Amino acid sequence: MPVKVAAIEEKSSRRLKTDEEKAKDHKDLSEAYSKLISAVDNFFEQYGHCEGDYDDIGQGYYSQLKKAHDRLYMPKKRMVQTHIIVDFNSLTDEERKTSSSEYWYQDDDQ
Repeated sequence: MPVKVAAIEEKSSRRLKTDEEKAKDHKDLSEAYSKLISAVDNFFEQYGHCEGDYDDIGQGYYSQLKKAHDRLYMPKKRMVQTHIIVDFNSLTDEERKTSSSEYWYQDDDQ
């Protein structure tokens, strides 16, 4: 059975993440949490001015909070993915769960 897995990995170019890619995952997650904390701080700062009346908080604060929370999804997901892949077509469901797209790790200036 290990031979079959190796063949699939070779066929799909699936490989383990490098230390640099893992560091990028940590950096992205840290930045996403920082944005969420900032959004929470802004929300509750505005909340303090409204004396507990949620209707008086501007919609922008709700939107900022939701967007910051939504941005956590992919960084959190990539933290548990152990492999990098270009083509997901030949992977099993389990391999898909543990694989990140190479796209996320390309240099920004490319």
